[in-house]
Amino acid sequence: MRTPCSCKWGGGLVLGAVAVALALSLSAGSGCSSAPKRPNRVKRVPIVRDLPAVLMGTVGAEVTIRGLEPTVLSGYGLVVGLDGTGSGDVPQSIRAVLETDMRRMGVGSELAGRLKDVTPGELIDDPNTAVVLVQALAPPGAPVGTKFDIRVSALPGSATSSLNGGMLWTTDLRAGVANPSGPDIPAIARARGAIFLNPFAEADSTDVTRNESIGRVLDGGEMTNPQTITVQMDNPSHSRTREIVRAINTAFPRAGRESVARGVNDEAIELTIPRTWRDRPEEFLKLLRFTRIDHAFKEDWAQRYTESMIQRPELSEDLSWCLRALGPVAIPFVRPLYDHPELRPRMAGIEVGGYLGDPMVRDPLEKVVRTGSPAAMANAVRLMARLPVDGRVNRFLRETLNNEDRELRIAAYEALEKMNDPIVRRQKIGSKFELHEAPSSHPMIYVTLQHTPRIVVLGDHVELRRPLFVSGWDGRLLLNAESDSGLVSTMYRDPMSGQAQSADTPPGVDRMIELFAHKSTPEQPAPGYDMTYSQVVGALFTIIDAGGIDAQFLPESDLLSLALVRGMTETVTDARPELSDAGAIDALDTPVALEGVESEQDEQAESTFVVPLRSTPTPTLKSDKP
Repeated sequence: MRTPCSCKWGGGLVLGAVAVALALSLSAGSGCSSAPKRPNRVKRVPIVRDLPAVLMGTVGAEVTIRGLEPTVLSGYGLVVGLDGTGSGDVPQSIRAVLETDMRRMGVGSELAGRLKDVTPGELIDDPNTAVVLVQALAPPGAPVGTKFDIRVSALPGSATSSLNGGMLWTTDLRAGVANPSGPDIPAIARARGAIFLNPFAEADSTDVTRNESIGRVLDGGEMTNPQTITVQMDNPSHSRTREIVRAINTAFPRAGRESVARGVNDEAIELTIPRTWRDRPEEFLKLLRFTRIDHAFKEDWAQRYTESMIQRPELSEDLSWCLRALGPVAIPFVRPLYDHPELRPRMAGIEVGGYLGDPMVRDPLEKVVRTGSPAAMANAVRLMARLPVDGRVNRFLRETLNNEDRELRIAAYEALEKMNDPIVRRQKIGSKFELHEAPSSHPMIYVTLQHTPRIVVLGDHVELRRPLFVSGWDGRLLLNAESDSGLVSTMYRDPMSGQAQSADTPPGVDRMIELFAHKSTPEQPAPGYDMTYSQVVGALFTIIDAGGIDAQFLPESDLLSLALVRGMTETVTDARPELSDAGAIDALDTPVALEGVESEQDEQAESTFVVPLRSTPTPTLKSDKP
């Protein structure tokens, strides 16, 4: 008997049958058959999310969005322009990296100008420079050009006593924790700019000193490489992936060469946040999640969303974002909710109307400001800035500047400033900060600690009280006015040089701020103390605390430090001793405990202490500033 493979077999019937079966089995795997082997396909169980039916068909109902956390960035840089308060203390591994970077930038060559005869090592060792750790949190999916604040701190154990007056040289930032002995990771951002020292610190009665070796550069970071966000399909499908890509790009048209969404394969999509949304990445991603994949019948869906909001108030928040994602087509359907008897649908409808700029929502928003909860009131004020041009909106916001609630006053100022209302007077104080003024029956000075440095004076012609005598900063700042009319005499002794200057100034707080910040030059010879932004802010608080200005003082909540603590806690891992020397390991471990951060509950708490700027002895020998 012959098998299909022409193999001969002998023996009895049973044995022959077994042999035939065995031969057939072997031939299937030994190439005796010309039929190709078909791989076994693993059947994937379809993922079905447990969502209300009304929320199905949105992008977020079929995908998982990854990369939503801010990116921790870090690097080592050099602060220059100090007045003898720096040091050359730096671990060898970090020094080697910095010296390489400096040579690449031309330090020590003809390209470096006055630094052509200075080696990188000499520059690091100069007491007017300091090596620092630079840290930041980049927004999720940040496109090229996105600005963000950075934190700068002297290396632990170094002799650097103060970064006051310093300038951070351009520093490359990489994702994760800075490790000079680790692999060479491409830089995705850079940082540079003047150091800002926070003049506030939580202190007890026995210790009112601050750490001047920690500062920041407001808006000093900039993304140089775009960060993408990955959208993972719940159920791989080429056709469904194409539909979702089309839906996203229809809802968010490209603002440049690249589309917002790009299909990678049947189970992944890459997202790039458009430039127009780079300051609001969280808002962009929320709208994207609630964007319908099928863009047809928008009016029908707007009606269904509003009806579901009434039937199921617990879904009001999610449904409000569905309506926002539909755009202006939803406005006629949310208007009936403006006076709905139930609170949650009514507030959700009003928020949607304000977000979409419905002029008919002006009255409901004003009612919320007058009678709503504190959080709803401030949000309603901010939403009014989105409404079409209407003099009644501007008038209402101007009136809100006189509200007793300081949060409402700040929200009203921010709305008016966003609307370019002429009641907000704007002035650039050199390249240091902006001074904004607006009338209010409740005088207040508000200062920003994030992004663009800004001092906001709310009040009607806020002036220094007279007669007046204020002595602050261990006598280095003096203000004196013996009568209630005329000029105010001032004196300031610079903590670095020890030189004292004096000048008379009109009693207006705006004129005093100009005096403090102005730097006298041959082109602008008017007197000035050339204070930094943080020094001006600290001086203002000192004067208000001494009763020299009848106004509240409100610093913006400092959120960067807390955010960095959260980000570093998730990122920091144990350093391997064989990869770094002891100094570098210490530098990596310390950022977790940051200045002025106590607990999550303190996030919104305002600072109540100003830290006197301590004097620094003038060095007898001082190198030229680079």
